[in-house]
Amino acid sequence: MSNPSTRPHLRNVYNTFQHGLAISPNRPFVGERAWDPISKTYGPYEWQTYIEIDARATRFGSGLIHLHQQSNRLSEPAQGWSVGIWSINRTGWTTTDIACVAYNLVSVGLYDTLGPEAVTYGINHSECSIVVTSADHIASLLRDAGNMPGLKTIISMYSLKGPADSKVVSGSELAGPILCTFAADKGVQLLDWDEVEALGQLHERQHTLLDPRTPSLSAIPVVPPACLPLSADDCVISYLPTAYLYGRVMEIFLLLNRIYARVYAATAEAPGLAGVLARKGLSVKLANLEAGLENKHALWDRLLFNKVRMALGGRVDKILTGSFPVAAEVLSFIRVAFIVDIAEAYGMTENSASATLTQREELEAGHVGPPSPNDEIKSVDVAELNYFSTHKPYYRGEICTCGPATFPGYLKDEKKTKEAIDEEGWLHTGDIGFFKENGTLTIIDRMKNVFKLSIGEYVAVEKVENQIATKLPLALQLFIHGGSVETCLVAVVVPDPDTFPAFVSKVEEGTAITNTIYQDSKLRRAVLKEITLAAQAASLKSFEIPKALLIEPVPFTIEGGMLTPTLKIKRHPVVQAYRKQIDELYREIRSRADSKL
Repeated sequence: MSNPSTRPHLRNVYNTFQHGLAISPNRPFVGERAWDPISKTYGPYEWQTYIEIDARATRFGSGLIHLHQQSNRLSEPAQGWSVGIWSINRTGWTTTDIACVAYNLVSVGLYDTLGPEAVTYGINHSECSIVVTSADHIASLLRDAGNMPGLKTIISMYSLKGPADSKVVSGSELAGPILCTFAADKGVQLLDWDEVEALGQLHERQHTLLDPRTPSLSAIPVVPPACLPLSADDCVISYLPTAYLYGRVMEIFLLLNRIYARVYAATAEAPGLAGVLARKGLSVKLANLEAGLENKHALWDRLLFNKVRMALGGRVDKILTGSFPVAAEVLSFIRVAFIVDIAEAYGMTENSASATLTQREELEAGHVGPPSPNDEIKSVDVAELNYFSTHKPYYRGEICTCGPATFPGYLKDEKKTKEAIDEEGWLHTGDIGFFKENGTLTIIDRMKNVFKLSIGEYVAVEKVENQIATKLPLALQLFIHGGSVETCLVAVVVPDPDTFPAFVSKVEEGTAITNTIYQDSKLRRAVLKEITLAAQAASLKSFEIPKALLIEPVPFTIEGGMLTPTLKIKRHPVVQAYRKQIDELYREIRSRADSKL
């Protein structure tokens, strides 16, 4: 199944930027807030226009080409080589990426949180000869330069002649000269952004584009204007790291679930008259939505939902979400409570993050839209999970994609490429779904992180976590575990600091939040009951409901190795960290079972 393109003139990333440049040359394009190391506060946004970024990207890209040719002693400028980018989201990241697209270079996003060892591996594996970075990472790169023989040049996003940027000790104006001396000792060229732009101005080159069939350039036609029509006054907030592909396409999946849980508790579950009004208003607007009417309502918006809308600042009117599908009730609630348009995308990095996308006029939640213009999609049988083309009313199977937006394989890893892509060129996503008559795709399960309990039942644990967490406002994070030697699931719950104290007071009136309260058996039973109710409300099966839990007051973090840079739980590290507690939970369950015999 495939979908034709609705924007043939916007075939790639380069075309799209040039389109914005043509229609809004002097309007703001990208901005960031400057950090004041003295007051330790952020100032207002400092914006650069399309025309300014275009000029800077041309100078900077030309400088990159000249530096590579010079440091590698090439007779002619080369194309297709790799440029590493190691920084948090900032103007320099975006401008470097645009320069790479304009000059047929490969931008390699290095996660700001991964640490030096992973960055060294990434630089070597992708053969980056130049790394563009924030000042706080320069010393780390230089210390490990001996393990990166292909690294020739490091470029600081900020001046090496003035005060260091926000992550270097304030007032250390000597940091630049010291780092330059350090680099010289290591045999690495160290320059700052302005120096590279100056080189580019002296050796300016015309743009040289990548093959338009390259997957990284093929994702743009995925988002037709009808899905999220934008005006020149709209502003996009960058939440996820730009090193992550969908961070460049506004994935905010986790954010939506947290917003839903918090706002739902403050409206539909509010006590007294406020709760009565909220439930009535939601009922009316959701009924209109189900009937195919718009998500606006003259009376209820004026009485209630214009105030709810202010929780997001009052200006948000379009949301694009992706990753694993968001629960239908969450999307419907967000649509009516915040009076916004929502487009939901489905995809993965290997198919440019958007294999499907819902249409703006589609008000029914529960699916992820039709295929994008640059992807063909099919489903194949998964016998071990009992998903077959013979299933009625819709055949079900693993979702596979191919086409210009699907990648050709993993760099220097033929084994993993063969595991992911079959002989006919189809990428196997590991997700289970089905197509309705109208061509929309519904995701229902995952082969990844699916395990079989000893009772013979399969559990798609990420789906279970998502569906329970959606209806569990007392939890900030939820991790569910099981295995082939166990008969049931257990959970680790990180309580929400805003909602959990009130919940504790209901369970044990007057009880203070201390380290010992998290081990309290009565509180744990009460939280387990809430999880059970949430699971039942989500229509989960009995074997999908955890039978014991641990309350963990310290959140999972990226720095602690428990979350990916895109805020997804790393399952193996969490299991390793809580191995003893998990084993104890299963002993509790077995003990309860034995006592009933």
